Amino acid sequence: MKQVLLLNADYLPLDIIDIEKAYIHLSNDKAVIVYEYDEPLKGVNNDWPYPSVIRLRQYAKVNKQTKIYEPYNRRNVYRRDEGSCQYCGNDITYPKMTIDHVNPRALGGKTNWTNIVTCCRKCNAKKDCVPLDETGMTLRNQPVIPFSEATIQRGLLERLKTKTLNNENTIHEKWKDFFVWMK
Repeated sequence: MKQVLLLNADYLPLDIIDIEKAYIHLSNDKAVIVYEYDEPLKGVNNDWPYPSVIRLRQYAKVNKQTKIYEPYNRRNVYRRDEGSCQYCGNDITYPKMTIDHVNPRALGGKTNWTNIVTCCRKCNAKKDCVPLDETGMTLRNQPVIPFSEATIQRGLLERLKTKTLNNENTIHEKWKDFFVWMK
């Protein structure tokens, strides 16, 4: 059985659902068909359109559990901080970048998105193993967990691969219009 791509009202991919769930949305007038598969859905008395992509009529808020975050690693920390020292603001190249724990590990700080920033060697040496409030230094940007639409879309594609029956790992050509990173 083929899958159906569910779009939010703003045309961003939300989920990959089965045909039964798609027709529940359609029959309750909560969604509209955007694209159909070429072959119809065969009924006893007549044929029905076989939706490939449907869009919700009203915007659905995405809750925190459905967000997919960037994996934590040095390169993604560098991207999040846009290649600049988070203390002095100077641009730094990736090879010369250092990672600093805002709350030092020696004092119980964790190695995670909200406690790590990129910084230049000079600022890292100046801050050393001292809490930020005792150094007189300030952060340019508060460290946060980065979130990107492309990551959500990659996550949806992974879910597609696990959800499809009979190892049908084919994607309807029209789906690529909504997965920007696939173009």
